[in-house]
Amino acid sequence: ASDPNWSQKHAIPFLPQGCLKRLLRKVELPAGVSAHKPHRAAEKGDSGRKYHNADWAVVFGSSVGPELASQMPVPGLDSLDVRRYTCLPVALDREHDYDDFRPEEVLPATFESYAVVPPTKLKPFRSLVDSGRVTVDGWEVSLVTFTIPNAESSSESTESSLFGVSLCFHRPSAGEGATFEKIPTEFINEEMEGKSDENPDQWSSPVFFENLEQEGEAGNVVRKIKLSSKDKPAVYEQHFKEEAWVERVMQDEYRDQTNPVLIGISLVSRRNVVFAMRDSLSRLLYDFSRRPGQSLEDAKNSLSCSALVELLGAFSFQDHEGTVLRSILEPYLRFEASPWIDRPFDDQEKLFESHALKLLTDCLPPIPLALLFVATLLEQKIVLSSSRRSVLHAACAGLAALLQPLKWSHLLVPLVPGALATDLIQYPAPFILGVPSEDADNMDLLGSLPRDVTLVDLDVGRVILAPAFGQDNEMVRGTADSEATARALRSQVLYLAQGLGTVFGNSLRPASWCCDSPSLGKMETQDSPGIDRLRESAKSFVLELLEGTASCCFWIEEWTQSYGTAAEPTVLFDEDKFFQIKMDRASKAWKHMFPRASNTGALALNLEDFDLVLESFLRCQSMSMHINSLPKTEMFYY
Repeated sequence: ASDPNWSQKHAIPFLPQGCLKRLLRKVELPAGVSAHKPHRAAEKGDSGRKYHNADWAVVFGSSVGPELASQMPVPGLDSLDVRRYTCLPVALDREHDYDDFRPEEVLPATFESYAVVPPTKLKPFRSLVDSGRVTVDGWEVSLVTFTIPNAESSSESTESSLFGVSLCFHRPSAGEGATFEKIPTEFINEEMEGKSDENPDQWSSPVFFENLEQEGEAGNVVRKIKLSSKDKPAVYEQHFKEEAWVERVMQDEYRDQTNPVLIGISLVSRRNVVFAMRDSLSRLLYDFSRRPGQSLEDAKNSLSCSALVELLGAFSFQDHEGTVLRSILEPYLRFEASPWIDRPFDDQEKLFESHALKLLTDCLPPIPLALLFVATLLEQKIVLSSSRRSVLHAACAGLAALLQPLKWSHLLVPLVPGALATDLIQYPAPFILGVPSEDADNMDLLGSLPRDVTLVDLDVGRVILAPAFGQDNEMVRGTADSEATARALRSQVLYLAQGLGTVFGNSLRPASWCCDSPSLGKMETQDSPGIDRLRESAKSFVLELLEGTASCCFWIEEWTQSYGTAAEPTVLFDEDKFFQIKMDRASKAWKHMFPRASNTGALALNLEDFDLVLESFLRCQSMSMHINSLPKTEMFYY
């Protein structure tokens, strides 16, 4: 040891390659120490795109004709009468090969089970509640948001779900509603791209009316539709001018005539561009509702959709041109995408999260919202129910937004098709499911949920914690008296929700939740950004839960001499030290060496009151993923 040249005279022994990995695989870690595999999430694809609207469009409707009748019914859909008419790419920033396009490679066969909206049930005051949904010509209109599994999500670089907006039309019989004189329709070819680029903020409708009045004769009005394609869709136009689609459906010998007539169009995107897609379909509806001399605002007050229904019905013939659907939709897609062109691509997603949180807080009071938040953090089985389908989708999105920076890594289906609900409810792992309460089968299902499922009624505004809450918890099962531990965990969760709900209430509605505090001239109604404060409160609570995690991590990585050999590091997490940090923070004994801009210490959980909550949180997949995602340089030991 006294020889300074010892290292040059003696070879330093190297451990056999892979010995640490084999040691960690075979060794039994002491109690309170868990092993994790570091993992860096891949960046999402399409980040360089500047296009802010739909990628595909799907037209579906009632089966009509022998060709559609011979197709297999849509899986997962209760009605056997629905068929897919066409599915085509409509993205305006790319060229498409319509002949080689394979819809089954993009959309699942069950797509229509998510997109189709059943007719609403009769209820009191329907004319007031559903104002604008029943048109003057007898159609019931629904515009809903949904997500579906992404068939292309083979890696983390792509979204696991596709985002869709569906515009559906229902009509129980052909004789209901007012009738209007049918206006002849013609298609003309005119490039719209130049006009849209010159005046992106000024709407120029592709639909206009022309009076063919001749001397000495009554005038005939013709509706003309300008198409952006260079070639006139002769086949589609021929089908369009044949017998009306509604009459064909009502007279079709292959369909069950007791079913209502249905037709719809959906826009689908890889990214969350829901706002642009909803506005595109709404503008399409209002534009084709216009009568001669009417504006879009006039059409909203006397909505009729027979013209648009017939336009979509012509797609029931399977031999139409591939470019015609994009040509019809292009001006609407382009105009509604224009406000987002100069903004970051994820702006719509962030605004939708705020919109979703607003709907969620409108449905749930602060304390039930806090109870749902805690149940989600502890990765429970959760079912949300509502008669409003778009609210189901928004509630799931808002709930996921509250968890940030954590992520929900289990099953998430914001809108469960009726035929799949019974099977998904029995899923053994944690889940969040949105179940429409108006479906007949779902009413019975919601009344007989398994005992380990928490029910959230968004229409009533209540959260019913699972009767068997915590009994399947890994930590609970490892105790001597699992039933007593489960009851104690349930009590801690309810106690935590009560306190955290007060924080949420103060964030959302300070005037009502702080009304017992002394005040001077502050009794007036305050219009404050409560959603932003709620998001900040939830984030502060999550960050406080994660506080000190990096200090409990030990990075172990084996250095290898072989060129190109990939090291497989392991992170050991000291759970006892984590609990000690929580005790210190709750007792104010923990001080940061460097001051921080935000201090979440006020939300620290005391181990005496919430030990089971913290221990259950440590066993959650989201916590494990957080540990796995921590950079090596942030850990105290590496």
